[in-house]
Amino acid sequence: MQKVIVVNGYWHNSNGKWKDTTEELNGLLAEGWKVVNIAPMGAYGFGYDAMGNTANSDHGFASIVVIEK
Repeated sequence: MQKVIVVNGYWHNSNGKWKDTTEELNGLLAEGWKVVNIAPMGAYGFGYDAMGNTANSDHGFASIVVIEK
């Protein structure tokens, strides 16, 4: 069986902390799932903060990860 997960990370501008979605992937890998393929989904140029304002952060990533068990 295969599964597709979107993993991303970015600086959250309202509190200045790094946020990402790697916990789900790490949990599945710990359960024995294996990575089949990883592909970037684009880059972060300008983001939006919690108030919807454009932010000057260009530090972030988004990837699609195919895993199988």
